[in-house]
Amino acid sequence: MKKLNLNNVTSEHERPVTGVSVIESWLVEDTDKDKTALYNLKAPVGSWAITMKVYNDNEWEKIKAGDYKGFSIEGIYQGLEALEMSSENDIIEELKALVNGNK
Repeated sequence: MKKLNLNNVTSEHERPVTGVSVIESWLVEDTDKDKTALYNLKAPVGSWAITMKVYNDNEWEKIKAGDYKGFSIEGIYQGLEALEMSSENDIIEELKALVNGNK
């Protein structure tokens, strides 16, 4: 996100797709009050949630037709392997700092 890769989307991690963007990104902090609860996602505290907008009519039709069976986030996460954390709360705080650009 820091490098503005919010529009870099691929199909099957191979074919670039235009007209799809990440429009929201957050960490779940309260399972009952979080937006994910509106969609009954049952996302646990610390989960990374995003909302994407599909402006590409062709891709939207594929989604509605069930052509896509899953979803994944692709990225390079440098530095996380070096983190030494003692608890789940430490991990959550570290991810919050990364998402908020404080790292």
